[in-house]
Amino acid sequence: MAYVYRHIRLDKNEPFYIGIGRDCKGNYTRANHGAELRRNSIIWKRIVAKTEYSVEILVDELTWEDACEKEREFIKIYGRINNSTGVLANMTDGGEGNNGLVITPEMRYKYGNAHRGKKQSESSNLKRSMALKGIKKSPEVIVKIIEANKKRFAHLPPKIKKESSRFKKGHVPSEHARKVASEFHKGKKWNLGFKHSEQSCLNMKNASKTRKSVIQYTLNREFISEYGSQREAAQKLGLKKEAIGRACKGIRGYKNNIYKGFIWRYKN
Repeated sequence: MAYVYRHIRLDKNEPFYIGIGRDCKGNYTRANHGAELRRNSIIWKRIVAKTEYSVEILVDELTWEDACEKEREFIKIYGRINNSTGVLANMTDGGEGNNGLVITPEMRYKYGNAHRGKKQSESSNLKRSMALKGIKKSPEVIVKIIEANKKRFAHLPPKIKKESSRFKKGHVPSEHARKVASEFHKGKKWNLGFKHSEQSCLNMKNASKTRKSVIQYTLNREFISEYGSQREAAQKLGLKKEAIGRACKGIRGYKNNIYKGFIWRYKN
């Protein structure tokens, strides 16, 4: 069976906490327990630090549901300190759950730091995904999401807004991602129709002429194929072009010009 109790501060002779407990042995353990059970109630600790208190059992031999209901009634009668409605140190409206819980900015900062940087496991992400699958958002929620996104992108110029529409539908960049992109593009000039100078074109043309052809051999030095460049060989065979170049040069780690079971050479 369950019961409802209250703590009374002796300096003012007034109740300052309402609680419920379940005790089959009649010892009312929870009612007489101290700060360990109320470790999150800062107001309760402050009051107990100033004065002694007594315990009073208000209602006994209740079902758990009735005890929750009675707790809510008593808290509503006396009111709470944290929402400026009364004298109780309770942090919620009573009963099961956190209805009426007042979360201060300090609490939000503390909770945020405790979970910041932690990554959810794949199993947790999969469970959350399966639990939310098939659930449709109500029209009210959709309107709230749209309004929130409008505020988030209100500071962007029209051109950037148009470019951002190319992203996957529903994707919203984080605040950090937007700041990084902003700093990266700050001061840049975007010139549509930009053309390379004649010297740049000539440099690129000459660079293409300096590409070295690559020849592939078996370990028995039998010819397999010839490629116009390292890039061409890498693309056709699914290999790394840098590794092919190192093998052709015979540098450390690529003894005897061998890479992936083949001998590689530049064409003389």
